[in-house]
Amino acid sequence: MCDNNLVGGFIASKRGNEIHTATSNITDHILKLEKDRPEFNNLQSILDQIYYIIMKTNFTSKFANRDEFSEISYSEDNDNIVGKRITGCDSIVRLPAGMVLFHKKNQILFDCLEIQYFIDHKIIPISMTNLDNQILYDIHRSDDSIHKSIIDKQHSIRYSTSKEDFIIGQHFNTDKSDPKIDGFPDLIKHVYLSIFATYNNINTINIKIPYLNPAKYNLDECDISNDLLEELINYYNTEIDKYIDSTYSLFDGFTTVNKNKNTIQLVL
Repeated sequence: MCDNNLVGGFIASKRGNEIHTATSNITDHILKLEKDRPEFNNLQSILDQIYYIIMKTNFTSKFANRDEFSEISYSEDNDNIVGKRITGCDSIVRLPAGMVLFHKKNQILFDCLEIQYFIDHKIIPISMTNLDNQILYDIHRSDDSIHKSIIDKQHSIRYSTSKEDFIIGQHFNTDKSDPKIDGFPDLIKHVYLSIFATYNNINTINIKIPYLNPAKYNLDECDISNDLLEELINYYNTEIDKYIDSTYSLFDGFTTVNKNKNTIQLVL
């Protein structure tokens, strides 16, 4: 039994020829580890911090009122510290994992992190498609029964390396009763996206990963200089194009797959 003990965690990730590591905040606390505040003096320094935070999202412990990008703790300005879960991350981790804490002025950094997360995990959030998460969908079970399911807006279409195709999760109740919209059914079945579309008479699926728009943000307030932010925004908008280019040919089972910049259209 370890009911009265704290247990920390460690994770490592390989990017190219480099190994990146991260520890949980509980581990940091137990071992009295202090991470230096990052010095954002070039693009790579920002990317390294984004990679680090992505690994940390596998853990659920957080330091209250600490911006995870700047590593600055706020005591008087804590009303401006927000916690956001990465869009579509429930296909990768379970609640409450996937959370990032940051000061509102660093919203642009969180949005860049989301793009990196999509690329790393080869996912396309449901919210970035035209699929409606407010209706019920037919699900075909292995026992040949057909009943209703929902798709969760916090989940994603995900590329499965084992199936070599994109899959989507359908959530349903054990007793096969109709699940409640925005409810929490107890089971999930992952099916090929093309089969999901066929069974539910969906002829077209549109996918769009929005570009970063500098006009959306007050860049003067961010913890990173304007010149570096401009470079960062250009970098991730280019990464979106690369991701779409590398992804669109992986969709199987559709008659037509159209690509245009940051959009993909799937047609049965």
